[in-house]
Amino acid sequence: MAYSYVCLLAGIMLLFSVWVRSSHLYRRQAGIMLLGASVPFASNVLYMSGIRPSGHLDLTPFAFTVTGLVVAFGLFRYRLFDLMPLAHGVLLENLREGIAVLDGEQRVVEMNPAARRMVGTDGRPFVGLHASRVFADHPALVDLICNGSEAEREVELYDPARVLEVRHSPLIEDGEASVGGLLALRD
Repeated sequence: MAYSYVCLLAGIMLLFSVWVRSSHLYRRQAGIMLLGASVPFASNVLYMSGIRPSGHLDLTPFAFTVTGLVVAFGLFRYRLFDLMPLAHGVLLENLREGIAVLDGEQRVVEMNPAARRMVGTDGRPFVGLHASRVFADHPALVDLICNGSEAEREVELYDPARVLEVRHSPLIEDGEASVGGLLALRD
């Protein structure tokens, strides 16, 4: 039991750290997973400590039903396993070049601070939104992304006014299907 509790607590702590460090959409996804993992754990802790609201009946298996409902809610409401962080971390956050990662549906999965500054999206939510919404002020970028093929060109932006060297590269899985795209921006 002690070993199981240590493993469960370690997993819950990892989920909590993801929840604390994540962007808005990933925070919701991590919160759903955190809630789903905590309900049966809390139920079992109460049962093992002698706090039994239903006599000698262990409610832990019933708590897994709650977990299933919470995860189902997360799957449908927040696309729990649909958006995957393809690129994130210290390297991406500190690059001077702008990087935007798109999934197979052309939704923005990640955009580093340099890219947000270059295209003027600082402070606005962008994760999970279609690229045409995120870059709506920059039709040349949208055209480059929607083309879907590998391309490199200079793009003139008007708000903020600047010229960017932009490269779009499809992300290929197993040499066949595109699972997304990578947009690299250089001022």
